[in-house]
Amino acid sequence: PRGRDGWFEDRTRGALVANALRARLRTRPRAAQRFQTASLLIALGALSLTLDFRGMTEPLLTRAARREHVERTPVWFMRQAGRSLPEYREIRERYTLFEICRQAELCAEVTLQPVHRHGVDAAVMFADIMLPVLGMGIEVELVDGVGPVVRSPLESLDEVERLRVPEPEEAVPYLLEAVRLVRAELDGDRAVVGFAGGVTGMDHQFHH
Repeated sequence: PRGRDGWFEDRTRGALVANALRARLRTRPRAAQRFQTASLLIALGALSLTLDFRGMTEPLLTRAARREHVERTPVWFMRQAGRSLPEYREIRERYTLFEICRQAELCAEVTLQPVHRHGVDAAVMFADIMLPVLGMGIEVELVDGVGPVVRSPLESLDEVERLRVPEPEEAVPYLLEAVRLVRAELDGDRAVVGFAGGVTGMDHQFHH
């Protein structure tokens, strides 16, 4: 472990690099688009909300999000799927987080656990904002107690320009299948929620 001064120097350098890159991204739309496109891949879980709901009730959360009159306030929790549930902890004894995400049926099972246990109004896809990064050609490892660690952090805008932006079906097919499985399992009045990492959050990860 580095001393406190070394830690401060690392954090300061990381912040300066990230701020410089963000400033340059604002003047380089193509590079910014690469970051934005990659971070939004994970939000494809929201595609499930565009399915044909004719003949069934639209999800309560969807109607509330459109500011329609609803019979009650929808309830869901960020990070509702995960370590708070004993059934999830049992699965984590056998699989890493990335392994769960890359197996559609297992990902769907973990996503649905809090819905079955608590009866919440939405299933929040169990995923990680770094998943699309793997498809862009960046090696990422999830380290317990630390979080995502990028093996070769980006150091220049040229490296950003060289990032691949693959199609979702190529980069995260397992996630798209997990979304389909979750949507098929849920009642029509329950929503599926996806999420994404924004440019600021993603480039912060790329520099650590």
